[in-house]
Amino acid sequence: AMLGRGGRSVSSTSSAPSRATVRHATLCCEEAEQMPSFKSLIFLLFRLLALRGDLTFPEAGFLCKLLRKSSSRPMGRLEWTANVLPNLLAAWLCRAVRLLLAPLGSSFTKPWDTRRQMADQLVSFSRLPDFYQPFAAPTQTW
Repeated sequence: AMLGRGGRSVSSTSSAPSRATVRHATLCCEEAEQMPSFKSLIFLLFRLLALRGDLTFPEAGFLCKLLRKSSSRPMGRLEWTANVLPNLLAAWLCRAVRLLLAPLGSSFTKPWDTRRQMADQLVSFSRLPDFYQPFAAPTQTW
């Protein structure tokens, strides 16, 4: 028997309802697909959009297929190449042009400062999927 809240004994075989709360739980990989996640929510959204007619069924199927493969390594490289790399290059370009125009005065550099700030924002936004990955795939540990 395990000890629950207040030192009471909690047995899994007792027929009486228990007031003990589960504080930590683990899943095996077979049950992880049943856990709610961002990924399952997006799958549901694609289905609803297809049923409402906002997406065609082939579009929704293609998006679901991409979402299923999104956790693979080649897809991660493609996402980084298509999403993160162009934003990084734009930020570096803005910094380089600003440094080249610095001797000409602040009237020339001010527009490039705002462009650099926008590019930095895009870089931070394009890295959001990396931050959400542990929560989107419950088969991986946090």
